[in-house]
Amino acid sequence: MQENEKAKAAGEGTKARLRGAALCARRAMGEGERAKASGKICLNLAESGLLPDEGIVLSFMAMPDEPDLAALEGLLGKERLAYPRTFKDGRMEAVAEADGFSKGAFGIREPVGGRTVRPEELAAVIVPCAGFSGDGHRVGMGGGYYDRYLPEAKAAVKVIAAFSAQRIFKIEPEAHDVPAEYIVTEEGWFKA
Repeated sequence: MQENEKAKAAGEGTKARLRGAALCARRAMGEGERAKASGKICLNLAESGLLPDEGIVLSFMAMPDEPDLAALEGLLGKERLAYPRTFKDGRMEAVAEADGFSKGAFGIREPVGGRTVRPEELAAVIVPCAGFSGDGHRVGMGGGYYDRYLPEAKAAVKVIAAFSAQRIFKIEPEAHDVPAEYIVTEEGWFKA
């Protein structure tokens, strides 16, 4: 194995371990605890002033143990929110004004119909994660969808939304990683 391939393999192993530990912490939370924390995360997102007053915000549909951001529709307005739709080739797009939702490739609800919003048109992107560090880096679920999408959303404010239990002391960023500017948990928000 060449030196850069060894480094990449070591990095993947490290990220896999970090992902596993963060997911264990997230799954250890009880359903009621997650629901209460999700509500606080939504309030913190809406009241923090981090999200621009105008423009489309790309949110996300939660997996069973992720923060549920559904309350943002009532707090920000349904017309301000877009949701990700993924494709088998690794692409992701933001969709606003969806006709409804159906289960996507990973069992996550995705928009049906609707209007595609170009990444450069987004005012903010709320980013999910398996784990995050205080400097705005994240470990995702391993598909790389946000890693490919975030560089295209140049003007958007990037905000990680996660439970505080998902915090990791340090994540070594890779060349393609785009850090978030802010992190919002049930405990509040802070600048990365």
